[in-house]
Amino acid sequence: MVGLVLLALLSACAAPGGGGTSHTLTPTPSASASVSPTTAPPPSPTATAAPSAAPSGAPSTVASCAGPIPTNANLVLGTLTGSTTVVLRDITNLSSAITRCTFAGTIAPRFATSSVVGWAQSGPDIGSPGQINRLDLAAATVTTPASWPSGGFGVGTFDWSPNGSALTYIAPTSSGSAWHLLAGGHDQVLANLPAVPGRGVSREDDDWLLAFSPDGLYIALVETFATGGSGDSSPVQVRRVSDGSLVYSASSGTMGVWASVPSRLFFRSSAGVVSRWDPSDGVSVMQSGLKWVRPHASSDGRWIAYTTYDSAGHPGVHLYSVQGNSLGPSPTGLRSGALFLNNNLLWYQEETPCDCGLGGQSQLTGNSFLYDIGGSAESGSRISGVFDVWPRVTAPPGLG
Repeated sequence: MVGLVLLALLSACAAPGGGGTSHTLTPTPSASASVSPTTAPPPSPTATAAPSAAPSGAPSTVASCAGPIPTNANLVLGTLTGSTTVVLRDITNLSSAITRCTFAGTIAPRFATSSVVGWAQSGPDIGSPGQINRLDLAAATVTTPASWPSGGFGVGTFDWSPNGSALTYIAPTSSGSAWHLLAGGHDQVLANLPAVPGRGVSREDDDWLLAFSPDGLYIALVETFATGGSGDSSPVQVRRVSDGSLVYSASSGTMGVWASVPSRLFFRSSAGVVSRWDPSDGVSVMQSGLKWVRPHASSDGRWIAYTTYDSAGHPGVHLYSVQGNSLGPSPTGLRSGALFLNNNLLWYQEETPCDCGLGGQSQLTGNSFLYDIGGSAESGSRISGVFDVWPRVTAPPGLG
């Protein structure tokens, strides 16, 4: 019964983004976007898309910006310590970071471009209608490229293509959900997924990734909820953006992440076998016994950051080298939710041991940190939550 309650709570908030990225129902994308394993996400960056009022057309006032946003800036969508207000923070010069925009309401925005963001919006109930809104910060205009008449688990999960021109998202059907690609003015259903059964949710093994590859040529779906299908309804799929065709599928997999350019998709089995799908070479086993959780790639594709849990249920943050197929440096202490703010700077949250029952054996302290990979040094951060980061891709073709 507890598992059913948890799944129902997640379903109520399943209008997700990191950023996606995009892992979808946790705060800390992704872009590429993840499922919060123990509790329903609150309206803050502890969720990639918090529900807002029932949609009745695009909102008229969403953000207030203090001037134009530089196209080459290092930007973060998130919250700052002591506030739940979502801001667009310019950290190009970290010692004198600037808040360039402030957002109204409880939206969970994700970058389409440096000056265009989008978010999923839904009503308060599981079956409420919903939509995806797109806000041009420079023009102060909002459009609604996609909408759906009712809710459901995973509905509203979305990701923008690297150039911001295309959108992929999950919408409901009478028997489950449908995976869409909206590109060039055409909304195409790529696949119909089975209904999600009622069950418990595992913090370490359940996830939902829907994300474009860094080179924009492919889209991946890696999820553990709408299972039981094969081929076009498989829980792991890679499709070509140009025509929507299926180029790879698997009957199981979890904790997926795109990395490197040309793009490669990494995902693991429940036993911790990490595999890599390559458009030229197919699938290869990269690591065994690596049960990474919420992986997130650096924008140059060289690193993947992730959380693991020890035998006591305590989390730690670690790094994996994409090019070296090896484990990299790791910060010390109980840490989780790692995301790259740029190619050398990792953001994550601190946890402390507890007997938290269904919540596990640790809980967030409210402190967050930055980790300088080159200097192997940790420092405190004013950023308390992260929805997305810009730029999304900085790797030149041929990396990896």
